Amino acid sequence: MAIATVSAVYDETYPNASGQIVTIDPSQLGYQFGVQGTATSTLDGTLTSGTLNLIDGTKTLSFTPTKFVFGRIGGTAVATLGISSIVPVDNKTATVSFTAAGTNTHTVQYFFIAIP
Repeated sequence: MAIATVSAVYDETYPNASGQIVTIDPSQLGYQFGVQGTATSTLDGTLTSGTLNLIDGTKTLSFTPTKFVFGRIGGTAVATLGISSIVPVDNKTATVSFTAAGTNTHTVQYFFIAIP
């Protein structure tokens, strides 16, 4: 089995084009900023990591995150099951690691801030 890849959901205040998030290079503004969003992963009962699409479609973030701030905010998995890390892969995806495999079909909802 596998934990299905999930796509981030962003605050609607971020600009978008044809449903895809558009971001600019933070260095053009003279400062850095991150993007924040939420996602819900459905566990498979065996694996402890899955893929988070930071952006869907052909667009990419204007930066590859260097780190993430994150936390669990809900889901149907036991309350003690959390997120141990979110590690950037590139400017489109990240790997989310959970503290345990959980139970098949249970979910973990989490927030994240991707920091340049």
